[in-house]
Amino acid sequence: GLHLAWSPPGEASSSLSKSRLNLALVSAGRTLGGRPSWIRRVDQLFGGEHTLTSPHPRRRSMGRFAAACSGCCLLLLLVAAGAADCQDPSNAIPTFPPSAAPVPIPPPSYWQIATRKVWVMPPQKLASGGVRGNIPLGYTNANSRRNGMYYLPRGYQNRRLPVMVMLHGSAGSGSQVFHYYKTLADKYRFIFIGPDSHHSLYWLQPGDSNTPFTEDYQHVLACYEYVRHLRNVMFDYSRIVMGGNSRGGYSAMNIATRTDWATHVHITHSSMTAGTAGERVVPVWISTGEKDPLFGAGTTQKNIARFIGSKPNFRKAFTFELFRGGHSLTNKLELEASVKWWLQTPGSPSRKTYLKTLV
Repeated sequence: GLHLAWSPPGEASSSLSKSRLNLALVSAGRTLGGRPSWIRRVDQLFGGEHTLTSPHPRRRSMGRFAAACSGCCLLLLLVAAGAADCQDPSNAIPTFPPSAAPVPIPPPSYWQIATRKVWVMPPQKLASGGVRGNIPLGYTNANSRRNGMYYLPRGYQNRRLPVMVMLHGSAGSGSQVFHYYKTLADKYRFIFIGPDSHHSLYWLQPGDSNTPFTEDYQHVLACYEYVRHLRNVMFDYSRIVMGGNSRGGYSAMNIATRTDWATHVHITHSSMTAGTAGERVVPVWISTGEKDPLFGAGTTQKNIARFIGSKPNFRKAFTFELFRGGHSLTNKLELEASVKWWLQTPGSPSRKTYLKTLV
């Protein structure tokens, strides 16, 4: 650091303070890049000789000015060189949209992930013998990154197993809803896929955009394809259920009736509207709780009747069950009954690949 001392005029230390100021200015000029030859040359423009130690006040002032200018000139050159370097397209800093108006990024396909280097959290082997992994597909929002998870039961290698794609409710995630189905996945040996919605509070519906193939629709299909292409993983294409809880039930009906790989629809504590569903008929399970304040028995039955009125071909497709409890998945009897219905009820025919749609 530089030590600058100053004394008012008339004090005994005035000459000492001025000499310290002279030395400080010379040190500052050299620190900024000034050279003695530059200082002397600038000095010559003003006084014709080196004036920092001159007894004349005017020449000393010019000397201080020369010392400062020599360093500032080099500093300006460095700044100009840096500005020219920043204009190079190869060194340009990428710009991102402001956080106040985030732009959603569509999820990449499985093939895009496979052809580029992406950090993926390694799968975790649980105590039950199953494997839990993260799906590196998702949306980058202003505040979070949402993707999905999957679970493979013990002994999944090279064996065709049923598949459950489960959509969580409001303010949930795939990992959260998996907590309720983990024991059943081990007991009945089925693969669990839990995508995350684009927004943490809800799933995008066909009414939220001009097309039923929303960002969430494409993301669920991408998660399904990602797990389907994992090594040693084989799907039983005759038993693939598209499930949804609460808000996720609307999207489950939309996706299952517009793809050709879902054989069943499993909806809990939710409802559906004819406007969010396609024309493909799929067996539908709907269950709710006796004390559910949002989707009670009366409300759910009215929604089913209204749906059948708009789409009569679904008249024999619904199975409605009522259980104890409220608006939650804590009733283990309800969850196990729905899984048994799925595995024992003949489903709609499906193919190995999902329906090709416009992205």
